[in-house]
Amino acid sequence: MIYICFSQENTQRQSYQNNAAMELINSVTGTDEEGRSRQRILIYAARRYATALERNPEDYDALYNWALVLQV
Repeated sequence: MIYICFSQENTQRQSYQNNAAMELINSVTGTDEEGRSRQRILIYAARRYATALERNPEDYDALYNWALVLQV
């Protein structure tokens, strides 16, 4: 029972962090077509990894890749 509560809390926290990161990514605007194209690619990758983490918070590959996308 305690594990289930912890897991739900962890999932909610992860979802909140994913939303905050996506808001940050969406707030960045490119000044030229190349910049906007790169932004679209980064948004796609960030959403993909965020979704993978919501489904499985123990997916460390997705967590690592998500962090890399956020650093760009």
